[in-house]
Amino acid sequence: MSRRVACAALVTQRVEGRRRFGIAAELLLGHGRAVPGRRPAPQIRPGLRLVKRAVGIGFDEREAAFIGLDRTGRARPGEPGQEHNSGKSRGGARHGARNHGLQGLGKQATNRRMSAPHLFCFGLGYSALALARRLRAQGIRVSGTVRSAEKAMQLKTEGITAYLFDGTAPLADAALGGVTHLLLSVPPDPSGDPVLRHHRFSPGQFAWAGYLSTTGVYGDRQGGLVDEESALLPTGPRGAARVAAEAAWLQSGLPMHIFRLAGIYGPGRNTLVSLREGTAKRIDKPDQLFSRIHVEDLAAVLAASMARPHPGRVYNVCDDEPANPADVVVYAAGLLGVAPPPLLALDAAGLSPLGRSFYEDSKRVSNARIKAELGVVLSYASYREGLAALAQS
Repeated sequence: MSRRVACAALVTQRVEGRRRFGIAAELLLGHGRAVPGRRPAPQIRPGLRLVKRAVGIGFDEREAAFIGLDRTGRARPGEPGQEHNSGKSRGGARHGARNHGLQGLGKQATNRRMSAPHLFCFGLGYSALALARRLRAQGIRVSGTVRSAEKAMQLKTEGITAYLFDGTAPLADAALGGVTHLLLSVPPDPSGDPVLRHHRFSPGQFAWAGYLSTTGVYGDRQGGLVDEESALLPTGPRGAARVAAEAAWLQSGLPMHIFRLAGIYGPGRNTLVSLREGTAKRIDKPDQLFSRIHVEDLAAVLAASMARPHPGRVYNVCDDEPANPADVVVYAAGLLGVAPPPLLALDAAGLSPLGRSFYEDSKRVSNARIKAELGVVLSYASYREGLAALAQS
């Protein structure tokens, strides 16, 4: 029986006139194994052309050595076909928010032999599905949880296996069998985090884990700037619950990464839709600043982190331009060629408690870390680019 193996190969490239080294993406080409002192097997070499097209960044020699290869592309003695597991790994991420994937990361932390990557998402909602569909398009296995049988059937048609989970009982152990990467998208409830409440994970069970939190943990800064090192000062119970959940997951022993998300928008969920449905409101609160992130850029950040794991790290996920919500409504109305709704005082807007809570905090959120550490280049640097693309689609 043929055995699928993953083979990494170095490709040289010139970047700004300097030679650098890049780790090729995972090649699942049937037979083949890295042998100390030898180049990749002949049957693997034809695939390197595909790898060169798939990989868009280079690694320096130190990074190449880190994953068990020398500067010529040969496996170092004692490291045949293996990839190291460390929080300082920089993986095979590709620059550009459109291109990140899980290439080259198909290993279990408990087994240093390579295995096919498998992402499991607790909570296959709007954000997690953007990542799931991106990875499915690359042929990566994805499974996760939903709250209804109808949605499970729908996702089955997309090649995504979904299990029912409502936070009241644990999943069967078999649901997490073979999982290499874990994404946690289920919000805390009044009793705490429902996933942690019902499941126990071993420290070496996954190669990467990520928790989706919120920039609401920073609270109100009256327009001031926050970064990942800023104090956590949530203004409401939802933000406080997120702070507690972050701490619990960071103490779980898993290779955890925390992603503090700004307001998420994208296809089917944006101001253009609200204007067309007549539900958009323009609130008269000129000093309020609010950050956003397009859902596809969010998915790119998550994929970049999977490719460059740094357990324990926290990342703000937002675009480059915090903006007043009323300005966003006016811009969206211009794209549609309609008049914006009238300005309303916050107390007169009739917002739900959840909707009103978004106007309690005003801050600017730095996204420098996702660029510097993960190499992300946002496809939608502000709401203008994002809404303009959505209007055209």
